[in-house]
Amino acid sequence: MTTNFKKLIGGKVREVRQRADLSQSEAAKLLGMERSNLSHIEQGRSHLTLENLVKIPRAFGCKITDLLPDDVVTDYDRQRASDYDLQEIIDAWPALSDDSKVVLMNQFETLVKLNRSQQR
Repeated sequence: MTTNFKKLIGGKVREVRQRADLSQSEAAKLLGMERSNLSHIEQGRSHLTLENLVKIPRAFGCKITDLLPDDVVTDYDRQRASDYDLQEIIDAWPALSDDSKVVLMNQFETLVKLNRSQQR
């Protein structure tokens, strides 16, 4: 299941990068990573870090919900995701302590699991 999740997210990363008309090299530079690392993420061979998950919307001009699997985010959720809310999270992220980031990631994972269980 982990590999499948990595592939789903990786495919979404590739989609938004291509929509932004960025090469892997250009996109990797914007994210501060090597092109090969981005390639591995897009292929589902590497995990996308939370740091890069919040960097991508700004770098690629998309919404964070565009990066999540369709079974996790409903059309309603996608419509409600405002650039303002996402930008606030993105701007605040670097100033958060590592402990705060861990707490937020745990909350996010819990919400994803809850959403999945409610859709069954």
